[in-house]
Amino acid sequence: MDEPGTWYLWLHAKDGVASTENYTLTLSFTPVQDTYEINPDYARAVPMAFGQPVQAWLFPQGDHDWFKVRVEKPGIVRFQVSQMPQNIKAGMRIYDQNYQHQLTKENLNAAAPLQAEFIAALPGFYYIEFYERSNDVYDLSPYTLTATFLSQEDTLEPDNRFSQAVLLEESNQVKALIYPSNDHDWYKFFVSKPGMLRV
Repeated sequence: MDEPGTWYLWLHAKDGVASTENYTLTLSFTPVQDTYEINPDYARAVPMAFGQPVQAWLFPQGDHDWFKVRVEKPGIVRFQVSQMPQNIKAGMRIYDQNYQHQLTKENLNAAAPLQAEFIAALPGFYYIEFYERSNDVYDLSPYTLTATFLSQEDTLEPDNRFSQAVLLEESNQVKALIYPSNDHDWYKFFVSKPGMLRV
């Protein structure tokens, strides 16, 4: 049951025959209190903070949960799903703020933990879609999703062009990153007399 309200149960004999004895009908109800619903799509993704786990449910059948994190500077974002319910073969898709697909990661086995990381090259919101691979399974147990961030800020940027070459004034002074992908770092230095250079 995916929403509150009045639901109806209809009982009948398959072949239209009448019963000669009374039957017993027993109903049991297990509530699912997912405070992050309703978040079924990109437009209704729920904000989450780095380092603060969220606990949610893939319920009912076919449920997709969307979350988003805000990145202030370039770095590596890691999503980790733990306490995976027994029935769930999990999958996740990552999108940037322009709804451009960045990454897909899926589990082949039920109840296996899931982790994915990607390079967030630009500031802004990044989105995760979490789902069950077959799209026809649910579980009454919650999962735990955690997002973490590792800064990859290069204080010498921009230096990816010849005209932007950074002046090296001392030896062993550079601590930088080749980041993001296809980055180029240019440096320049002054030599006062002939000699051997070791890099």
